[in-house]
Amino acid sequence: MQWFARRYPSEVGALVLVDSTHPAQLRGNGSPENWPAWFRVAFGLVASAVEKEEMNSINITGESILGLPTFVEKPVIVLSALQPMKEKSTLADDANEKRKDIVRLYPGAKQIWVNSGHGIPLENPEAIISAIRGVLPPNQSESSR
Repeated sequence: MQWFARRYPSEVGALVLVDSTHPAQLRGNGSPENWPAWFRVAFGLVASAVEKEEMNSINITGESILGLPTFVEKPVIVLSALQPMKEKSTLADDANEKRKDIVRLYPGAKQIWVNSGHGIPLENPEAIISAIRGVLPPNQSESSR
């Protein structure tokens, strides 16, 4: 969504990011080389080929996103899980900091901390509905209720 909004801003009326991946999610302390060994092994064993390909593409996609002009002059809502990673580790701290930082990439964006874990669509779908209604033009917002 971030890439599409930046690449085709005239096609997008607003952007609602739901616990979205930061474009630099797997950089720095978030790099897979910093993941616990057990997690790297488990991921290698249980992840599908598609999941592995997606993981391998995250940095390329992130660089592409950051290389495009930012999405501005239209509403941006960033829904972030209030406590997705409660454990204390370098990796968890990095992920939580990137969760806070993503709003900085969209000047004028509003970040909403949702009482949820990483599964906002399942755990608190009303937060998403409310955010979408909040960015709809008034006539669409009222007629959809």
